[in-house]
Amino acid sequence: MSPAQVTHSVWQVGFALFGLALGSFANVAILRLPEDRSLWPRSACPRCDAPIAAVDNVPVLAWLRLGGRCRRCRAAIPPHYPLTELLGGALGVLAYRRFVPTPEDAHPAQLLLAFAALAFLIDLAIASYSDVRLHIIPDQTSIYAVPVALVAVAALGAAGADAPVLVPWRHAVIGAAGAGGALSAAAWTARWWYGHEGLGWGDVKLFALIGAVLGPIGAFVVLLLSSFLGAAVGLAVLLATRRGGWFAFGPSLAIGAAAYLFWGEHLAWAFVPGLVVMFGPP
Repeated sequence: MSPAQVTHSVWQVGFALFGLALGSFANVAILRLPEDRSLWPRSACPRCDAPIAAVDNVPVLAWLRLGGRCRRCRAAIPPHYPLTELLGGALGVLAYRRFVPTPEDAHPAQLLLAFAALAFLIDLAIASYSDVRLHIIPDQTSIYAVPVALVAVAALGAAGADAPVLVPWRHAVIGAAGAGGALSAAAWTARWWYGHEGLGWGDVKLFALIGAVLGPIGAFVVLLLSSFLGAAVGLAVLLATRRGGWFAFGPSLAIGAAAYLFWGEHLAWAFVPGLVVMFGPP
């Protein structure tokens, strides 16, 4: 194995470990952001408020060593905590392999792009879990992140990062404004037509972030994918319960955005070849 290949493997392991750490951070964000609590105080047991020692904060391994229970009060620690950490680790590997596919690609600009993609995926996971759990998509994971996304897209382009789904900063601005505006119009129309809210404003803000990251083509494809997925979930709920009902749309948007992040160049040509010709291939 050449030195470049060894470095490539080391970076991949590093991204897996960093993804695990971000998954642990996501657990804190999922719990605190919907309640407008700060992320920075030391983690503590939700039941007894005992601060969690650093040795008990190691992703996955600490949960296994403690038998899934708090060291002090022995309250059960739900399994979604290590599962979220494992998800973060898996996303770290996938983001690295997507944007740094060969040893020759392991240069600073591409590594930063892979890191930005991982951060975006973790953000989508936090927003999705919060939407399912509390029917809330925190502004910190959506509209507040839009300026950060626009700056990141511009900085990555200036640094020389390259990927089929990386858009010019002008397209990022168009994507954010177009996605947010289009879904805002849909939300107002649904409210006027049905007399009550038919689309949550958290979904609107999250879609604006997706537009800022993926541009106008990506936003349109994500809307199509998430609509198909949302319709399928709605139909499944209707058949299972024999009655309609509200369900979270944020996870559908997140899944569509993740799909486009990894396979955007193929999805764009499959769904919207006209927009590809207009804006240029992703």
